Amino acid sequence: MNKILAITFCLAFSLSMPIPARAGGAPPALASADWSVNGSHNLTSNPPSLDAVQDFYDRAFGAEESWVKVCEFRFADLRNSGNLSLILTADPGGRQWPECNELDIFDKTPTGFEGHHTDGAYGHDLANSALDIDHNGRHELVLWAPLTTATAYYHSRLVSELGCDAEWPLIFAWTGNGYSEVSDQYKGYYRNYLKGLETRIAAYSSESELSGAQTADAASSVMTVHHSSGVGVFPPIITAPASASKSEAAQTPRPKDYACTRVEAAKTEAFLGINSDSTMSAAIKDSESADPNKRVLAAAIFSYLGNQEAKQDLKTLSNDADSRVSAIAKSGASTRDDPAERYSTMVPGGASFR
Repeated sequence: MNKILAITFCLAFSLSMPIPARAGGAPPALASADWSVNGSHNLTSNPPSLDAVQDFYDRAFGAEESWVKVCEFRFADLRNSGNLSLILTADPGGRQWPECNELDIFDKTPTGFEGHHTDGAYGHDLANSALDIDHNGRHELVLWAPLTTATAYYHSRLVSELGCDAEWPLIFAWTGNGYSEVSDQYKGYYRNYLKGLETRIAAYSSESELSGAQTADAASSVMTVHHSSGVGVFPPIITAPASASKSEAAQTPRPKDYACTRVEAAKTEAFLGINSDSTMSAAIKDSESADPNKRVLAAAIFSYLGNQEAKQDLKTLSNDADSRVSAIAKSGASTRDDPAERYSTMVPGGASFR
């Protein structure tokens, strides 16, 4: 959804600025609630109903976006201002089952409400999205972006050949005049994330486990969904009930598949500046395999590692006799801005109450 107008909900609710409701003239109840962190009826521990948040959302964006359904929400002090922010995911509509890939933030400020939305990054599980990563009382927002999106062809080939929809976490924080992607400031988070990936990779230590995982991936048509692991006790998360079996399947986290996990680990190692002999050795072994799918995976991993040996191996694979392998290797050699830049952007968005 392309929200191009800055949200400034001037919710003074004065007689000079009436805000019509669908029934009557009262503003939405949530807008007039106490959003302060230390409020007697704190919204984190006493959250409103999903219907109340839906009404707030509908009134914010107007009738032209009334088909959008709120999926999940939570409150957190993202600005460290003493006032809470509402974080929500929503289904933009137009699909056979919900895909809650829109994320919006509504901030209570001294002059009213301001809104921001991501230009691509999404939240899987809001309980594990707004985190106090450094345990200093400040909240950061952990969202997700797909990898291998530098070219649509590159992404579609990896998905079709490996059954792999690899993802990577991005960290956003309030920086004074907006929300910015600040992942570089939280290397400790990514070191812990890499440890989790390495644990999953170790679970595929035998050929039988690897074969079974690849068979399961090939048979599945549901995109893998996963989320970061957070710490601490989180406030209630309100989620819209799923109405169809496909919806339930699409939103239920499943174990990560082997190919995706290795791609994500390679990306994370490159981000942290780690030169892993085990990662390089495994990719070289795959590049020499008679199985073209393993050579495709090797090409994807080499493209992230970026060292001279990996670049040379990627060049070799670009001349592979299998056109699928060579195409992936050529795409990977020319595109390494991954995730794509638009996933690192959060912009003001929305429309005023009317």
